[in-house]
Amino acid sequence: MSLIRGLAEGVSRFVVRHASPGSKEWAEGLAREADFVESDWKALAWSLGSMRVLLSYRKAQLRSMDDLSIEAGKYAERMRHLFSSTGGVWIVNLLQTLCWIVSLTMAKDLHHRVGYSLIVSGFITLTIHTLIQSRKTYDVPDRDDSAGVVQYYKTGLKHSCTLNKFSFVATVSFILLAGAGLVIVSTGPYWEFLIGFVWIALMVFVLLKRQSNLRRLEEIEILLRERS
Repeated sequence: MSLIRGLAEGVSRFVVRHASPGSKEWAEGLAREADFVESDWKALAWSLGSMRVLLSYRKAQLRSMDDLSIEAGKYAERMRHLFSSTGGVWIVNLLQTLCWIVSLTMAKDLHHRVGYSLIVSGFITLTIHTLIQSRKTYDVPDRDDSAGVVQYYKTGLKHSCTLNKFSFVATVSFILLAGAGLVIVSTGPYWEFLIGFVWIALMVFVLLKRQSNLRRLEEIEILLRERS
């Protein structure tokens, strides 16, 4: 085996090993196809091209109601843990709001005052949001209510895909980043570009997560129709 062919196979194995659960079959299929490429250099190019699989995070496919019950149970447990911790999170957000209000009162320049005002408004929004979330613990069904847990999982996925959820994340993150940009704008000319890049990257991540949840909803609908 030539060095180039060995490198190509090494890349393929790396992709298969680190691919997300739902992309394993895709990665394995591309690795098998690379074995049939005669030219070593073309095989290497094929293997390098297969690294795009690593950019696509996909959850393991739900193949049965048992898979759905397990996944729904994990989601419900995460929500119980989240809601039990938000009792402290909203207090942390409130304390940060108060700290930023102090910074706002000490600001002298206009762009600093505007920046601190945006940050304060962002943390006020987060405080209210986490406070509301901390009061939703009772919404999580009991562990022995499998049908209720599945329905709760499905409802949660639908909520995460709504325009309101995306708008909330986009707006709050933009307010906080824009405020931070105004506060530190005097430290260098590239901060505005960096903050804009961070916000765009965050929005791309949120949209990819939404697509993943939409695919999961389709799988759930198929399983529920088959059961009925």
